[in-house]
Amino acid sequence: MHRLLKRIALHGTITALILALLGLVFAEMAQWWMTVATDRPGSADLHFPMADELRSTMPLRLAVAGFAFIVLAELSLYALGRYKPVKPALSSPPADDAEKLLNELLAQAEARMAENPPAHVPHTAARQPRAE
Repeated sequence: MHRLLKRIALHGTITALILALLGLVFAEMAQWWMTVATDRPGSADLHFPMADELRSTMPLRLAVAGFAFIVLAELSLYALGRYKPVKPALSSPPADDAEKLLNELLAQAEARMAENPPAHVPHTAARQPRAE
């Protein structure tokens, strides 16, 4: 799947879920407001007919609008060139002159060490305190 489609699917789904939850909260708040607006707490008008419609359509409308906004935003970023695909990494970056020189000096030092090995210093001699 194209990377743009993955971004749209991921970000659009997250946005749609968040806005659907927000739509549920708005529908409940509208129902509470309508209930208080009747001025008759014990009347039969507490269940107004739009409550069920608001609970079902408000979250759906907000989710669809949020997903559509994400689709438009991602497509516009892609069209404007601000969305740059990830380039595959090179197997090894080209070595610069300083690195080549350091590798050459290291190889020369290793060759000298192989020709003339240093005298072995016992490990215990390094720990003994000096007598003065």
